[in-house]
Amino acid sequence: MTPEESKQGLISINAEQLVLRMDQRLDLMDRLIEEIPDSTDRHALDNMACITLEVANRFIDDPESIDFSKYRLIDDDAAHFLSDFSWDFSFNVFAYLVCISDKSAKYIAKYPNLLDLSDLKNLSVESARALSAHSGEGGLVLDGLTNLSDAVTEALSEYNGTLNLDGITNLSDKSAGSLAKHRGNLSLGGLRSLSDSAAECLSRHAGHSLSLYSLSHLSTRSAAAFSNYEGFLSLGNLSSLSDEAAEALSKQKGSLYLGAESLSDSVIIALSKHQGDSLSLHALKTLTERGAEALSKYKGNLDVGPESLTEAAIIALSKHQGNSLFLNNLKTLTETGAEALSKYKGDLLLCELESKSKAVEEALAKCRGYEPIE
Repeated sequence: MTPEESKQGLISINAEQLVLRMDQRLDLMDRLIEEIPDSTDRHALDNMACITLEVANRFIDDPESIDFSKYRLIDDDAAHFLSDFSWDFSFNVFAYLVCISDKSAKYIAKYPNLLDLSDLKNLSVESARALSAHSGEGGLVLDGLTNLSDAVTEALSEYNGTLNLDGITNLSDKSAGSLAKHRGNLSLGGLRSLSDSAAECLSRHAGHSLSLYSLSHLSTRSAAAFSNYEGFLSLGNLSSLSDEAAEALSKQKGSLYLGAESLSDSVIIALSKHQGDSLSLHALKTLTERGAEALSKYKGNLDVGPESLTEAAIIALSKHQGNSLFLNNLKTLTETGAEALSKYKGDLLLCELESKSKAVEEALAKCRGYEPIE
């Protein structure tokens, strides 16, 4: 064979490989669009970089050579290859994918660490079912999904780890009923409203933690439903809470976090009767002496958030009957306030004090559970 013939043969082989890769990419696009009808349009997909088997091999040879933030798609061969690799990297190579095929989802689910797929915009039922088999440490993050069909939610409810669905803004009663079966920590941080019937479903959530930190309102009926939840309940963005709803929540026997910045004394008095082991009002901006006196009677771990408190309020809180008192946002403390806190019998945490006089330091040093934060 002459050099010219050899060259022509090499060109022919390279051309065949190029055509094969193009065919594979077109096949991937067709399957993605077929499996995910509401996915990004075909033109947008065509212009996205894809993790191919060649890219995956280059990554294994030299992890620093690939910037995965530029790759938004993955073909099945690459997903299969990477799923069989012994993972000892500190980052998730799937983090920037905007859509995946059902077959790739089965491979990606084998990833042994936190599986963050926050950029995924759509998910088929089959892909959701595949990802629910993920057993890696850290959980499954699908915060890019803004809508979930009841069928997809039902599939994801089978997942046993921490499940983040913080992009969801609406949840049907049927989907809420499905998620109640989920046994891991569940975060629905994008929900701004929730029907009473959906709240009743979620109150039966089988996991240890339920986060609804964007809810702005909670009805008395919903509060009564959540009083039955025995895990950690986060209601982080309530702009208001009625006395009746607070009375209902006080019967909750788990841990309760309320992110409201302002609560009336009557609401705080109701919450001070909380029957669980932990009450956090970390976002609270103000606390009156009357509110502080009520909270001092709370027998669980207590976290209150004002940056400043009157000496009267601090003296009242120093009589807190629980095991831990967190004043993590408090920035100033007088000697009188420090002397009062020095008599506190539990663990005391003060993280944000901006300046402490020698007298304040000496007073706090007397508190058995106080550990200064440098």
